[in-house]
Order: sequence, then C-alpha cells, then structure tokens
Amino acid sequence: MKKQFVAIAPFFDQLTANAEQATKILFTFNELLESIQKELTEIFETRSSFSIHEVDEFLQKADEDETKLAGIPGLLGFPVTENIFIEDTASWGKLEEKCELIIRLFEPRLQGVKVKIEEFAPKNQTLILKIEGSVVTEKVREQVSFTVQANIK
Repeated sequence: MKKQFVAIAPFFDQLTANAEQATKILFTFNELLESIQKELTEIFETRSSFSIHEVDEFLQKADEDETKLAGIPGLLGFPVTENIFIEDTASWGKLEEKCELIIRLFEPRLQGVKVKIEEFAPKNQTLILKIEGSVVTEKVREQVSFTVQANIK
C-alpha cells in the first residue's frame, strides 16, 4: 500500500464543504501534488475582478499582512490584465509576483513559492507557469517543481 499523508483539503473543496465535512484529506504524495496542480490551474483560470494595480493598492492598505486580503470578494483568480501586455516579457516580473501572492492566499498546501512565466502563447492566451516551493503535510515538507498551464482568456 502506498504511504498516505494527511493534508489540507483543496481550497474549492473547503468552500463547498458543509460543516460536517473534513477540511483535511488523505493523499499519497503524487495525489497531493496532482491535486495542487489541478487547484492552481482552476485558480489561475478564474478571473479576479481586480486589476493587477488594484491588487497592489490592497497590499499597501493591508500593511503587508496578506492574510487580510483572503476575505476580499473578487480577489480569487488571475488579475485582470488589461494594462499589462503579456506578450512583452518585461512585464512578466510583476505578474509572477501576483501569481505568487495568489498561491500564498489560496493554496496553503504549497509554501515558499516562486513562480516563473516560462511561455505565453498569444494565439490561445495560455500561460505556462513554472512553480517551485515546498509541499507541506502534517509530517512532511518536500521541495517540488512543476508546471501549470492556464488559459487566461
């Protein structure tokens, strides 16, 4: 039998759970990693109702306590990018920082996150993101690196 770990349930599962449902779940490590990848794809394919500049303003008002941002309706998801030209790689740094913020706020199973945009496909509006960080369970912390493909139309 494959070794299983207790981990925090995926974010969207927690949102839809009723009071009796657990917020933790048993996973093998590969299942946990697949769950995180799937969750991040869903989060990045969700549109935030805020622009990247508005997110910056929220951060300034939160006095660097990002946890205050988690309760703001409409923040979940990829920021509106009307003022960022994704084809221009010079703007990728700011977008990578916002992706890291989104992961910190909405995917607690992954910590110490670094995001790098590896590619943007303008024809189908798809970003390929390389994600690095530590997967955390009750007893295990393991460094991981994987890619997520997100359609940002």
